[in-house]
Amino acid sequence: MLGILVCLGVGITATAWAEQAVVKVQWANLRAAPRINAPILAQVSRGEAVEVLERTDGWLKARYRDIVGFIAASLVEEVAPTESPSPAPTPSLTPTPPPSAEPSPMPPPPAESPPRPPSRKPVGGKFSLGVGAGVGYVKPENIDATLHISGNVQLAVTDNIITEAEISYWKKSETAFFIEVSVSDASVGGNVLLRLPAEPLKIYGGAGLGVHFVTGRAEFLGIGASETETKLGIHLLGGLEYGLMERLAVFANGRFDLVSDINQFKIYGGVRFYP
Repeated sequence: MLGILVCLGVGITATAWAEQAVVKVQWANLRAAPRINAPILAQVSRGEAVEVLERTDGWLKARYRDIVGFIAASLVEEVAPTESPSPAPTPSLTPTPPPSAEPSPMPPPPAESPPRPPSRKPVGGKFSLGVGAGVGYVKPENIDATLHISGNVQLAVTDNIITEAEISYWKKSETAFFIEVSVSDASVGGNVLLRLPAEPLKIYGGAGLGVHFVTGRAEFLGIGASETETKLGIHLLGGLEYGLMERLAVFANGRFDLVSDINQFKIYGGVRFYP
């Protein structure tokens, strides 16, 4: 008696290769775009692994848990690909082999993938913070050029609009016939900048307001007198910023401060750190 037995067969699970990279520094930021001031989506600690999806200009597009973003290639070390299971095909009806046929060998089990890092809540947001310090020259009206130092804190409201708080100081002294005369300016202010969306070189310009504490002092044989005036200043500025690595950039600025009786032209540069 001839008969055909039909049963439900299960397809063989295929394997696929997934590229991995492991963080080699204390921690690295997973950002929304491949630039140092892009919003932070997550932070990955030393020894944790991410799945590499693409490579572009010193950045890796990577998946960390269920978050896809960009991580600086200099902060990770790529490791050999490991096998990870692909979805099994839809079950199908297949005839059983005749009794005389040898049973088909079972496929080897797929290699285990590295354990997924624990879920981590994304940090940061659309705001990014930068802290900078600079040094350069200032040419005040009717006074010789002198050294100028400054510090600033920037907060990016969007990728293109930046608010900036700043402090600065300069002093110019001259001595003639045992009389020392000096003029100094300590100022605090704020600016709003418009930045062009370019990488790795950013171009920006803007304007702001500041309060200038201008002090004049005269001294003769250890006896001196000084007077300080408070003046409002209008700032017009522009500059460039170049990213050296994920959290560090250099910048150069040129600006003109409109201050009553002592207008000032400044050229200075420095470094900016993104925490």
